[in-house]
Amino acid sequence: MVKNLHRAAFCLIAGALVVSSPVALAQPEKLKVSEEAVSTAYFTALPFRESPFADLRGVHPIMRAKAMAQNHFRFEYDGEGRPIRVTFLLGDTPRPLNDHTDNFFFQTPRVDIFYEEGRETRRFFD
Repeated sequence: MVKNLHRAAFCLIAGALVVSSPVALAQPEKLKVSEEAVSTAYFTALPFRESPFADLRGVHPIMRAKAMAQNHFRFEYDGEGRPIRVTFLLGDTPRPLNDHTDNFFFQTPRVDIFYEEGRETRRFFD
């Protein structure tokens, strides 16, 4: 009984933090990709990261034809060479990262990156 009450209290507090966080309150229409992708690159892996603030880059580049037949990271870049979307895929199908890689700090198959003056915002999609 006490264990269930502690779990319920934790869930309420965690829920309140998520609902009141700036990310949860962000208005989607204000976060638009700064530009459409002008180039795309494919990689088999990402470097080991211990922080969500590290730069997003791929290692072990591969050609698109090879990427379509195996798990890979697709990086889409804007006109300034900045990543605006990183997706983990098998062919063109998004894949969960849980069982496929240990070096990605977060476990979502898609990250969209938005750039505003002095700010970089990352949105995570499952």
